[in-house]
Amino acid sequence: MDKTTELLIHELVNKSLEGTIVESEMHQLNQLVAGDPQAAAYYVSCVRLHFAFSKTGPLLREHSRPCALDGVHVLQAFAEYEMTAPGVEIPKIPIEGHPAPTAGIEQARAAKISKTPLMTVLISCAALLMVLIYIYIKPVPMEVATLTDAVDAQCLNTNIMLLPGARLQTAQPPVMLTGGIVKLLYDNDVEVLIEAPAEYQIESSGAIRLNYGRLFARVSEAGKGFSVFTRNTKIVDLGTEFGVYADPLNKTELHVFKGKTTATVTVNNTVQTIGVIGGQAREINADGQAREIHLKKEGFVRAIDSKTDLVWRGQKLDLADVVRKGNGLGTGSSDKRLNYEKGYTTEIRWGHTSLFETYLPIEDSPFIDGIFIPNGRTIISSRGDVFEGFPFTNGVYCADLIANPKPGAFVIDGQPRTIQFGGQEYSELGKSCIVMQNSNHGVTFDLDAIRKCYHLKIDRFESQVGLVDFDEKRCNANFYVLVDGQLRYSLLGYTQKGILNRVLVNLKDTDRFLTLATSENVDQIDYMANSTLHENWCVFAEPVLVMESDDSGF
Repeated sequence: MDKTTELLIHELVNKSLEGTIVESEMHQLNQLVAGDPQAAAYYVSCVRLHFAFSKTGPLLREHSRPCALDGVHVLQAFAEYEMTAPGVEIPKIPIEGHPAPTAGIEQARAAKISKTPLMTVLISCAALLMVLIYIYIKPVPMEVATLTDAVDAQCLNTNIMLLPGARLQTAQPPVMLTGGIVKLLYDNDVEVLIEAPAEYQIESSGAIRLNYGRLFARVSEAGKGFSVFTRNTKIVDLGTEFGVYADPLNKTELHVFKGKTTATVTVNNTVQTIGVIGGQAREINADGQAREIHLKKEGFVRAIDSKTDLVWRGQKLDLADVVRKGNGLGTGSSDKRLNYEKGYTTEIRWGHTSLFETYLPIEDSPFIDGIFIPNGRTIISSRGDVFEGFPFTNGVYCADLIANPKPGAFVIDGQPRTIQFGGQEYSELGKSCIVMQNSNHGVTFDLDAIRKCYHLKIDRFESQVGLVDFDEKRCNANFYVLVDGQLRYSLLGYTQKGILNRVLVNLKDTDRFLTLATSENVDQIDYMANSTLHENWCVFAEPVLVMESDDSGF
């Protein structure tokens, strides 16, 4: 330690003991003492000298850190007692071989123990104890996680930058998230998403504290035992996906989506542990009382991607929204329609009939591979997958492919009409649907592109199919669901209007393309005489992909 550092420590100690030190100077003093044993020793000597020549009580209490005060107070009490205690006489002990002093000889008076040196020793010990506590007991910050992504994140802590790639440490002040969402990845592969408003603090390599807000955790095999602390509950993971909500009034909600957890609470000074498994949820009030509540499947943000503005709360991916040039979560527009010659367009054409015999890739949508008109042996993907089971249709179509039309968008016999099944409206303001008006339509979705964007597994495709009951004209249509060119569902020669039929197709991770198609069920011998093209109002109602978290990680 050089002379300049000595002088600086001496000056800062004096300011501290006099009560004139500012926060930045106190921080500087702490860094000097904690980072250099020689500086720490010099600090002790400065404090010892000061207390040897001044009144120590109030100044020491002001200077000491809270964690060291108890020890200082004890030592200081001993010093104060020594200052006021009566003297103790120590009689002389006769030495063997020498006569004891006679009564006439003046008795030697016992000397009193000197008070100032004892006080100095005790105060020096107290100061040394304070330094040791600061250096050795104060938690040492450790990097245990990484901020991997953030969407519109805002923080009240002006010194914290919520930037992807930032390493995160323990023993730091709580982060006050005032806007957006952050995603943290612990080094043991535990993923945590936190949604504002929230206040959180990284406790250790296997724990986080949530003072208030919403948190979702996806725990790997290596991270089992990961814990979330709220103000009244300790939640321990046993291999799960779970969400935690903590409100400012000390209420905690635990929602378990997969696996199992334990929630530890204190009720009437008794510690209780509650097991909560996948599909269950519990609410713990401020008094520690727990009750069963409904699982909020879409109550927590479970995946984000700042590059695509993705915020996924566990909802199904709506393919009707994808047809509307959306991301599947409601960002599409009813003004967008797919034309078999132009791709996406806002142009509306009525009563127009065309021929189309090639596969048209759709580059404007990341999730739609392309569109086509079924006609016998037909290419149905950009990879060249072929399906030979379509009937002969001459490649005729007379309407664009649309989704979630506006109410009253169709004019039948001079009257505006809205698609309905069983009294339920399917439109921009109702439930979602893909409308394959006048049949002869096909659209192929790229499942791999969806997985890559969402970082999620696709479990299955769900929908309902039916013919809209707009009039009494005859109809005859076919419905198809294909995966990689292979038929997975069909409803052929269907003529019943106003009835929906359920469709469920399980999907594997290796499945690449999902194709939805309709065609008219014509007699190939006399195509034009038997055509029902203009009477087939075919609908895929609520066509969705059911998503699950990807256990392989992000």
